[in-house]
Amino acid sequence: MPGKYHLFEQGVGAAARALNLIGVYPCPTCGRHFDKNDLESGQLTLEHVPPESLGGTATILPCRVCNNTAGHTIDAEAASRQAPSDFQRTILHGIRGNAGRGRITWGDKS
Repeated sequence: MPGKYHLFEQGVGAAARALNLIGVYPCPTCGRHFDKNDLESGQLTLEHVPPESLGGTATILPCRVCNNTAGHTIDAEAASRQAPSDFQRTILHGIRGNAGRGRITWGDKS
């Protein structure tokens, strides 16, 4: 897993090449610019993609505001999409996972 300093340097390099921004790191979520002092003060944080609860590893470095707000929203959306996927795999392919229990109702049959 790359550390936050490595991800910061990659982001600074990409911003310089693609956007002609020198010495700044744009948050991949909101686009605000951050420098190395912001990294060291904790304004940039590691984010698990997909969410850690779904097996993700830290691979991006968003700002703390995005990680705390948008990150939570994105994580909740990813988790809500995972449950139906697990259920479908269990029903269609007999693969057991984290599907939990479910009930299918067709007309008056359940």
